[in-house]
Amino acid sequence: MAATVQQNSMQSENDVQVTAEDQEMINKFARQNARLEDATEEMKHLEKELRNLEDAADEVLMGGDESPVPYPFSSKGIALF
Repeated sequence: MAATVQQNSMQSENDVQVTAEDQEMINKFARQNARLEDATEEMKHLEKELRNLEDAADEVLMGGDESPVPYPFSSKGIALF
């Protein structure tokens, strides 16, 4: 009997009442957190792309030869002289 009373009191201590307002705030936080994670991943992707483009620009400038440089244009390439 004492174990049952103790178990019931532990359950009531662990139960948390969440109001509709609280749940709305939790959902809003979750959405904003997801947006932050998406933006962070997009920023990392764009930073990597920027580094790649800077490296490519450096390679073109340091190339030194007068050969045409292929430039992507749509699905075809054109040569710049």
